Amino acid sequence: MSKRKILNSIENNGDSSKSDSDSDCELSAYEKLRLKNIEERNNLMRNLGIAKAVEEFNEVLSKPIDSPKPRKKSTTPRAKRIRVAEVPPREPSRRLRKMKADATSSIKEEPITYEEEEEEDKRLLDSLPMALEDQQSKDFLNMMIDIKGEVVYDPLINLKDCNIDRLQEAMMCLKMNHEPHKVVPKRIQSLLVHPIVTKKLILAGSCAGHLGLWDLEADSVFEFHPHRCATNCLSVNPYDQTKIYSTSLDGTFVCADLESCLFSSVYATDFSDRVRHLTWHDQLDDKTFLISHGDGKIGVLDLRNSKKITKWIPCFERSARTVQHHPIRNDYFLVSSGAGSSCNIYDIRQCSAQKAIPLIEMQHNKGLTSAFFSPAGDQVLSTSNDDYVRIFTIPDLCKASLKKAIPHNNHTGRWLSVFKAMWHPSRNDVFFIGSLLHPRRIQIYNNDGKLISELRNEEMTTISPVLSAHPVLPLIAGGNSSGKVHAFIAPEIKSETMD
Repeated sequence: MSKRKILNSIENNGDSSKSDSDSDCELSAYEKLRLKNIEERNNLMRNLGIAKAVEEFNEVLSKPIDSPKPRKKSTTPRAKRIRVAEVPPREPSRRLRKMKADATSSIKEEPITYEEEEEEDKRLLDSLPMALEDQQSKDFLNMMIDIKGEVVYDPLINLKDCNIDRLQEAMMCLKMNHEPHKVVPKRIQSLLVHPIVTKKLILAGSCAGHLGLWDLEADSVFEFHPHRCATNCLSVNPYDQTKIYSTSLDGTFVCADLESCLFSSVYATDFSDRVRHLTWHDQLDDKTFLISHGDGKIGVLDLRNSKKITKWIPCFERSARTVQHHPIRNDYFLVSSGAGSSCNIYDIRQCSAQKAIPLIEMQHNKGLTSAFFSPAGDQVLSTSNDDYVRIFTIPDLCKASLKKAIPHNNHTGRWLSVFKAMWHPSRNDVFFIGSLLHPRRIQIYNNDGKLISELRNEEMTTISPVLSAHPVLPLIAGGNSSGKVHAFIAPEIKSETMD
């Protein structure tokens, strides 16, 4: 309805309405229209029930809001607080108090004591049978029969006396006739090619104390666990080749008798000592051994004296890495220092438990990983962390002169065993060492520092830092960080058993 129509209706109705007051007559047309609109709006809201809703809403707001109920106290008792000892008040600054510093005063700290759990000695201290399955036992014992019946090897294929040129040709012919074999479950720390010629047998020691034997001809692997830490050194008893000696970081020196299938403890350090690990060993004679200790001492072990160390020789302040007696003169021995920077030659007759003066000192720039005499005893081959392999000449055991320093990357890192350059067991002019170069390889040098050959293969995809070679057979083995052994042998080698 328009405003004009509303005004007309108001005027018409205003004349006939008798109940309108005088005040209504006095209202203007605009005010009458305004009141009309208000009345219509109130009627509309009344019909919609808005007024009633507002009243109900106001009643709700007028009610008091209930206050939150107090929480019930927990019936479970609280844990008692441990009262910490109060820290004594700190002395005010002498500088702020304009006092001179007391040079004699010192802060007294109470020593902190920790409760240490007693460590259990789980090392092999007595004997342990080589646990094998029935069929494995038969195969293993059959293999040991060949070792016990050792014969002299045919000199026609003996590489001991051939010239360097013929040896170089033989090394270039070596191939991996066997794929890499998993001999131990962990990283290989030590490796040994058994010197027997009637059978190709490789032994490996792992960083977890395992000992694995791989028979290449039968293609069978036997695994044992005589140690609880890394097996650093393996050797064969030259007087009885069925006995294998091993030295471990757990402080034990163990003999593995392959004939009786038994591990027996030869020597063990005191378990309560702070430094108790052993690093290397060397056999002087049938009953005497040299053992290098983690504290830098060399022990003389006599099996006839209740398997005890008869004398400790202090060679270095810290760990001695390797020890080896002179191949010809047993009274002299060579020791390399892992923490120091030298390898020294001593006369065992002039050494005492209080003092040991070296006859010859061969200095290096950094610590060594190994040092070994040549088979003739007139040279020393050392491997150092300063990335050099050095050859010293010692013709008279009175003075050493540096013959050659060969640059070689020796930084194998944490996850690889260290490089140790090794002489060929029966040659005075050849040595082997692993390499970090690509493709992976084993390097062969002569004693003049010249690289004469490299052993490579497509299946050799990992670094082999630990090496060993057969004394007379063309057989070289390398162990990697996953427990596998790479064996390089001649394509065809025929050997005859001689009565």
